[in-house]
Amino acid sequence: MTEHDPLVRLYHVECALGISESNLQKLIKKGRLPAPLDTQGKRKYWRLSQLRQCNPQLADAVERLLQLPLIAAA
Repeated sequence: MTEHDPLVRLYHVECALGISESNLQKLIKKGRLPAPLDTQGKRKYWRLSQLRQCNPQLADAVERLLQLPLIAAA
């Protein structure tokens, strides 16, 4: 049986790091984060396992974010 390896959106990585997309792109260019998956659409995704290999603390923070309940806008 294979382990579940969720896709993580750009938004979740930004929130976990507390930085903007432009600063996130700088980390990718410096090699401190892996490049996102190449998808057909505009959205950027990473596999959680990619983030865990690169930065275990970041992956843990993203996992905690993914477990939070969604809050509907008022």
